[in-house]
Amino acid sequence: MYLVNKRFILCFFPLILLIHSCKKEENKVLFEMPFRTQFTLNAGLNPFQVHYIQIDGIQNPLQALLQDRGLTLEDLSGIEAGNARITAEIPGISYRFIREISVRLYKGDPSNSADFREMWYRADSNLLGEDDQFDLIPSLADGFVFLQEDEFNLSIVIQLREVTPVTMENQLDFTFFVR
Repeated sequence: MYLVNKRFILCFFPLILLIHSCKKEENKVLFEMPFRTQFTLNAGLNPFQVHYIQIDGIQNPLQALLQDRGLTLEDLSGIEAGNARITAEIPGISYRFIREISVRLYKGDPSNSADFREMWYRADSNLLGEDDQFDLIPSLADGFVFLQEDEFNLSIVIQLREVTPVTMENQLDFTFFVR
């Protein structure tokens, strides 16, 4: 009898834990913050170097959005990466020359790993195809500490597969989920 009860408890204890953990309230998205910015990729960039493109002083509407909703920074549990897409301003240009790309929030030195959070990336450019736009993959990083000020900075880090064929104007559309 004791052995049967012990087996019963051992079999159903993990199930009870699983059910209990599923009932926890998830952090719901309070609102989204969409952004659009432009950057230039110059022709003839060397594929043997990592290229950093800094976009500084992007206006952050977080405080105004919080105020409109009657919230404060203390009410937030985090700010996560949402969707992101890079589009060539000139149609018909392919991004196949890119090996890897990363979009990071940063303060201070963008090459110092303590000063940035990678928010979006794309590591397999074979998936980019011949299109003049591509989606980035959101990371699981929390950008909350980088987005508390009125402005924030982005660093686009690019590793090339081959020399950039032409000077390209690009548009980066991205969204943050505020929880």
